[in-house]
Amino acid sequence: MDLIKRVRIYEMVAEKIKALITGGQYQVGDLLPTEREFAQRYGVSRSAVREAMIVLHRLGMVDNIPGKGTVVVSGTEPSVNEYLLELLRAEEQSIINLLELRKGIEIEAVSLAAKRCTKKNLAVLQEKLELLEKAVERGEVAAKEDHDFHVTLASITKNDLYITVMTAISSVMQNTLEKTRAETLNKPGGPPRVLSEHKAIVHAIKNNDAEEARKAMRLHLDNVLHKTYQELDHKSIKQMKGR
Repeated sequence: MDLIKRVRIYEMVAEKIKALITGGQYQVGDLLPTEREFAQRYGVSRSAVREAMIVLHRLGMVDNIPGKGTVVVSGTEPSVNEYLLELLRAEEQSIINLLELRKGIEIEAVSLAAKRCTKKNLAVLQEKLELLEKAVERGEVAAKEDHDFHVTLASITKNDLYITVMTAISSVMQNTLEKTRAETLNKPGGPPRVLSEHKAIVHAIKNNDAEEARKAMRLHLDNVLHKTYQELDHKSIKQMKGR
């Protein structure tokens, strides 16, 4: 018996079953063993196997066929980008996870942007800021404009990895912005404050001040993160009252 005695057991089970699939033991179209059989094989609970199957389903490797069971639908492991996106979509608090990831990426990225920004780059960034400002003035959520602003910042770094990572998470990021900015718009002073934070970032980049750009981005993302925590707490309280 292949025992697994670690934290997050379902992830370990998912990795083992994934290895069986990618290794060719189970081919596309094959019916996988039942939850009970896998539980006995690995010495874990059936719930751990069930959660592992959910992970593999989200990765597009297996599917549950009513009246038949779990079938292999893909024999290849997803790419890093696909796996990253799946983690962001699957986690219960994916908004928080994404914002924390953005802090790690964008605070350093903006410092590089400040050092490497050309006049042409600055003109494009200011254009993105103007589009964001006009959308805010119209009372719109402006998620796309906000998203475009941050992706443009990544491109100014001249670092392909920053650009690739920002592009990889762009769809999830825009969806997150729609949620977080919608709440901001409903709060007095919210839109002007967010806009001023973006203007501060552009001002620092215009002056080629890497440290000031870093501080401005940190303040902006810390504020977004703080507002998101507040909103999640508010929703949790409403759900508890509704029970």
